[in-house]
Amino acid sequence: MPETSDHAIAVPKGCAVARMYCTGLGDCFLLGFPDANGDTAFMMIDCGVLQGTAEAKPRMQRIMKSIVDTTGERGVEVLVVTHKHWDHLSGFDQAGDEFARLEVKQVWMGWTESPTDPGAVRLAAQEESALRAIRAAVLQLRGIDAELAGGLQELLGFDFGLDGDVLLGARTSTNDLLELVRARDDNPVYLEPSLSPRSLAGVPGVNIYVLGPPTDLALLRKSDPSSGEASEVYLDSGTSDELGALYAAAELGRGSAPLAPEERAMLEFSYPFDPGYGLTQRGLQKDPELAGFFDKYYKREAWRRIDNTWLRGVEQLALNFNNYRNNTSVAMAIELGEGGPVMIFPGDAQVGNWLSWHKLEGSPSAQDLLGRAVLYKVGHHASHNATLKRKGLAMMTRTSRLVAMIPVDEEHARKPKGRNPGGWDMPYGELLQELEECTEGRVMRADLGVPLLDRRRRPAGWSAEKWVQFKANTRVVRDPDAKRPFFIDYTVQP
Repeated sequence: MPETSDHAIAVPKGCAVARMYCTGLGDCFLLGFPDANGDTAFMMIDCGVLQGTAEAKPRMQRIMKSIVDTTGERGVEVLVVTHKHWDHLSGFDQAGDEFARLEVKQVWMGWTESPTDPGAVRLAAQEESALRAIRAAVLQLRGIDAELAGGLQELLGFDFGLDGDVLLGARTSTNDLLELVRARDDNPVYLEPSLSPRSLAGVPGVNIYVLGPPTDLALLRKSDPSSGEASEVYLDSGTSDELGALYAAAELGRGSAPLAPEERAMLEFSYPFDPGYGLTQRGLQKDPELAGFFDKYYKREAWRRIDNTWLRGVEQLALNFNNYRNNTSVAMAIELGEGGPVMIFPGDAQVGNWLSWHKLEGSPSAQDLLGRAVLYKVGHHASHNATLKRKGLAMMTRTSRLVAMIPVDEEHARKPKGRNPGGWDMPYGELLQELEECTEGRVMRADLGVPLLDRRRRPAGWSAEKWVQFKANTRVVRDPDAKRPFFIDYTVQP
């Protein structure tokens, strides 16, 4: 790893430095701002990498050490946790010893993580029920459809890891990781969206607008766009056909914990017939003729049975759950001076989160903030459904200044995953092309660095001054122990 002296962040007056640590498929950002005394104050956003990443633990340990050494005794003014996914939180455990050395003055989380907010408590109970059900389905699928079980386990990896023991609750979960961060602040701040700006202590001129997660549950659960109006995908225990079918057939798995009252109600609600019309095994034993019929036509002719049909519907439930978790992301617009340039950090916000920004009342509006964006942290590794077009990227009109930072590892993303032989489409081709166009090529990637700089020639249409300035504002520090860069710094000017 480069010497610690290479990691220092010096921020010119009125500017900011955004550092993307190149974890792979995962987010870890350190932002530097000049304080009132001319020193550098820091904000940290997330620290994690996707399960299955090669050499993940030593890499996250080197990254956390870099953060500790860069921030020194002062540490970070604010540590922001955007949402509960492994690729945003794993480093707090993988680099636990180094994290313990980091001075953290304040912790910010979304309102959805509050232990006292009634809505958050209800959501947490629904999440736990859904996770238990998905894990039960994976256990049963292993002997029926190993390929599908593997794909579901990949999705569970966002909350746990790849080890099979996770299904029995033996591994660290994102709840555990979140608690490691929460423990660093006796009074964490649980953020609700508002156009009234927050500030960093002792840092003049920096305004932080919290845009998400939305408090409207319908928007919180909306994750996927379609033609015309965005389609709705819900994690809703009252209306989800997938969740109902899951409970009806799985009964949360053999040998699982007793059902909670609301889970028992869901189970009964989702049976296809009223209890009086059902037929139990005990009922068959009391009627030899009926038992013979079932033995002949169902036990001996497997094609007639639908015992495990429900299991193949759980895949959509798992996808919906993952998307819902992304939508709970803390989304921020960070403004440098009133009316000045803006940095957009949306976590992994999906459709409903983005749409909710435009419903906020006050000034400046979300459209105004997006229109002044000069740096966009691309959500969810540049997947197809985590960057809005019309109410998102199309509003980032500062083409001559906009920079996009993508925390992506395309090689890892495209490895086969369950029933997806081509893996995940990250970065999504159409989105990547639009990012290239609206930034004039100023795309910074965790896996490749800054391809524009690798060309070594001034882009067509750029003045010599503009090219020199971009190179001066951009720094790529390589890690000799890995193919990808170690971090990328970009200085945002007023």
